[in-house]
Amino acid sequence: MKKINFVLKEFFYILTSVLVIFSLLELAWPGVVLSYININWLLIFWLIIGIVMLLFKKNYDI
Repeated sequence: MKKINFVLKEFFYILTSVLVIFSLLELAWPGVVLSYININWLLIFWLIIGIVMLLFKKNYDI
């Protein structure tokens, strides 16, 4: 269970950095990311992982 929590935490950090990078790219060059990738799906997946991490927060330290 601890390994799953560690993987979720690392995946959450990766998705956070990807969302920030994609948002900055969209601000710099409009349409460069949205023409290929739907950021809404990444945001939904990021929120789901965040909620799951909060549910299992009692089992590990963040």
